[in-house]
Amino acid sequence: VEGKIATVAQDGESGFVQTVQLEDGQIFAADLFIDCSGFRGLLIEGSLQTGYEDWSHWLPCDRAVAMPCAKAGDFTPYTRSTARAAGWQWRIPLQHRTGNGYVYCSQFLSNEEAEETLRANLPQAAVLQVYPLFHISGLGSAFLSPMLAGSKIVVMSHWDPEEALRLIAAERVTMFTGVPTMLWDILNKAHLESADLSSLTNIGTGGQALPVNLLDAIRSACPQAFMGTGYGLTETSGSVAQAVGEDFIRNRTAAGRVLSLVDMKIDAPEGQAGEIMVRGPMVMKGYWNRPEETAAVLSADGWFRTGDIGMVDNEGYIFIVDRKKDMVISGGENIYRAEVERIMGAMDGVAECAAFGIPDERLGELLVAFVVGSGVTEQEIIQEVGEKLARYKAPGHVRFVSEPLPRNAVGKVDKIKLRAMWPDLAGV
Repeated sequence: VEGKIATVAQDGESGFVQTVQLEDGQIFAADLFIDCSGFRGLLIEGSLQTGYEDWSHWLPCDRAVAMPCAKAGDFTPYTRSTARAAGWQWRIPLQHRTGNGYVYCSQFLSNEEAEETLRANLPQAAVLQVYPLFHISGLGSAFLSPMLAGSKIVVMSHWDPEEALRLIAAERVTMFTGVPTMLWDILNKAHLESADLSSLTNIGTGGQALPVNLLDAIRSACPQAFMGTGYGLTETSGSVAQAVGEDFIRNRTAAGRVLSLVDMKIDAPEGQAGEIMVRGPMVMKGYWNRPEETAAVLSADGWFRTGDIGMVDNEGYIFIVDRKKDMVISGGENIYRAEVERIMGAMDGVAECAAFGIPDERLGELLVAFVVGSGVTEQEIIQEVGEKLARYKAPGHVRFVSEPLPRNAVGKVDKIKLRAMWPDLAGV
């Protein structure tokens, strides 16, 4: 909670409120509410509070905030946070039409083959919601989309594979969507042999690459279920590519097929990998109060640079081959190496450090680190990062070396060489 209040204080000019602290110290989850006519209010734990013009009463900053009124044709019903900014969260205003574009993409209305596949295999639908609602996947594909379809939504308060299996059986869940780590947990950490998964007709995944062996294991455990995957970002309101059933299985290394509502191009010569660029009604307006950062990724004619490197084949399948962004995706969560290195580098006894990702069967990627130094232990480093950032951002393993870390021609730590060194030096 303290971190959220600090974020509000930092971005006070935006007027976006995620938490509200009252004079008696109570703290509530909240969102600002502004309609087209200029009506203002606060949604506090689902209850609309109106009549507040002096927002300094609510915001933990030292000046009142002038709230802009949305125009009818450009109504911004909600905002999402992105972790694109090297570990700092930026707010992204998503227009009403942008959100609708995502919901319709999630409903597969722009992909007739996928829609027919799903409709032909769906009994009375029930969705297991395992994502937090501040994730674009949690808000869109796992909440708004099934709500629009009239589906039952079964919400988990936190991820637990045994509880997930119990709810699937008890609530006759038909659709489960989770990051590959969750699928791995169900296969390896839960008592799968006694579970009833017969109600599942669709299993979806995304957030990171799905290992082929994990895909095969899930298909073996749930042979009646159709598998699906997708690719997208917060900045694009969610998925811009999806594939379901045989459309996915016949090209299982792809991240989906580009949806027909989406304009996509690769910033590279034809046939080569390059940065993926997207345009369409689902693309964000920009980063709130960050015009320079917006201009760096969003062109005047609406093309958004995703920061991901990929290729699109002649059938519309998209293949993600690399990332420009300096981050590791572990268990579906973005971990910026720079922020982890800042914490480690500030510790007494650490002379030099570098964090990077290695392949991991369960998490997709596992963050590990090399450290040059003395007087500090692996567990102390893991604990420090976990306390200063978050437990999931702490390195899984830390190894100490006596020689300076290898560097490239421009003096930067050579992460490619470090990855090559890891199997010989890690001992794990």
